[in-house]
Amino acid sequence: RAQEAGPVAAWTFNDNIQGLVRDVARGTHHLTASGLLQLVDAPGAKAAVFDGATTFLRARNHPDLMMSDRVTVDVWLMVDTTQPPEPGCVVDKGGECYRIQLDGAAMFGLKGGGQRLDLSGGKLEPGRWHRVTGVFDRPQARLYLDGEPVGERQWDNEIGAGGDLFIGAKS
Repeated sequence: RAQEAGPVAAWTFNDNIQGLVRDVARGTHHLTASGLLQLVDAPGAKAAVFDGATTFLRARNHPDLMMSDRVTVDVWLMVDTTQPPEPGCVVDKGGECYRIQLDGAAMFGLKGGGQRLDLSGGKLEPGRWHRVTGVFDRPQARLYLDGEPVGERQWDNEIGAGGDLFIGAKS
């Protein structure tokens, strides 16, 4: 886990250069694209479009990305449907050790030590931008949708180390 204060990694899609999305927090954990990354206009920025099958972004595994007792995962997203054929991870730290997932509702999940936590809540509206935030400060886990709390539970376990971090279909 990183010792410095502030974000370990953050990405915007405003400066995508040939399949590379730069880490704007520390300049260390750049994302590489698999498949053709399509960018579209979003409020105040650009957004990546994922096809749910072949396009994804990957940050290679690194000790900074291995969280054990605290993590915040924060994403802005828009969905086409609230009835996907199956739940899909938007962000996944290799093996679902920490993740944001969608299944008609926002979901935040953690895994480690043979234990699993799943928080779900709120209603996603197709065609509307939503902010989904999962916060874990051991032992408290919380899920927010558009800044409002929609799920909370105690989970007194360490988050597993996992592998690479994925955004999109590979997750």
